Amino acid sequence: MAYARDHLDYDAEDGWSMGRAVFALLVAVLVIGGVAASVPPGDRIAIVIGQAAGTAALVYAVVYLVALRGATAGWKIGAFLFLAVIAGGFQYVRGLDARNAREQAEFLLVRQDAEAMLAGREMPPAPGLKPDTPVGVIRVMLRSLQREQRAYEKSMTDSGIHALLDPAKLGVNSAILRDCTATERQRGRVKQYRTATERLMNDTRAALKAMSGMSDTATAMDVLDGLERGMADNGAENARRWELGDQALVELGAMCRVLARRNWRMEGEMVGFTSDADLSAFQAVTTRYNRIFDEQSALEQAMQARAQASLRKLPR
Repeated sequence: MAYARDHLDYDAEDGWSMGRAVFALLVAVLVIGGVAASVPPGDRIAIVIGQAAGTAALVYAVVYLVALRGATAGWKIGAFLFLAVIAGGFQYVRGLDARNAREQAEFLLVRQDAEAMLAGREMPPAPGLKPDTPVGVIRVMLRSLQREQRAYEKSMTDSGIHALLDPAKLGVNSAILRDCTATERQRGRVKQYRTATERLMNDTRAALKAMSGMSDTATAMDVLDGLERGMADNGAENARRWELGDQALVELGAMCRVLARRNWRMEGEMVGFTSDADLSAFQAVTTRYNRIFDEQSALEQAMQARAQASLRKLPR
């Protein structure tokens, strides 16, 4: 007696069923998904490929024993490639999610560092920080910029130049009045500060370009661009910012030379001059200095606004 086969895709000679093979592959997809969820994701293509190949080979071995022993070579190869693609897809998505989470956390640190620098606070400690990733490059640069800034501020404090702006505290015997050339030396220090700052920015840009293949390089470059826009909106504005700093020191030097003649005394909170010529000279230099200071303040406010706008684009 002859019986009709329940499955038309069943091959009596080979002893395998296409339906069973398809079902086994669908189950294998679920297994691969579970394996992918339990394996730490990789964020580099070589790691993703290795994880995908290993998972696919492991699952394929089971599928082969269950449903593919009698299949054609085409089915066997196709099944393995199918599983490899599925495994690769799962690992890629997992790796992408992990990379995005890592980058978000790292750029949060960049944001915190930049906000601290802009506010004049010390940045949080970062032991072991290295410039071997785009984020590391940016964070190392920020700390280097802050060190240069602190060194410049210390040189200004040590010079005693700021005492010229408060004659009530200056006193006619102040050390700065005996050495007005300190303002000229500080002008040279400003040039050093500018050179160091521009070198840091240029070196950072070059380092990021060398890392162009890394996933977070573009975002790091955006951060650098934002910081540069914060420092100056364009080349002319940048030059003007440094020029104003130099001009301010020139006027402070002129102020020092007037006060060094000691034809003045404090009358309450006012400076009273015993020489009309020195009074006129002091008023003229004070007017010029205040004009420079006002322009510097406006540039500083614009810088802060642009820098904060750039930082708002980073993760919180």
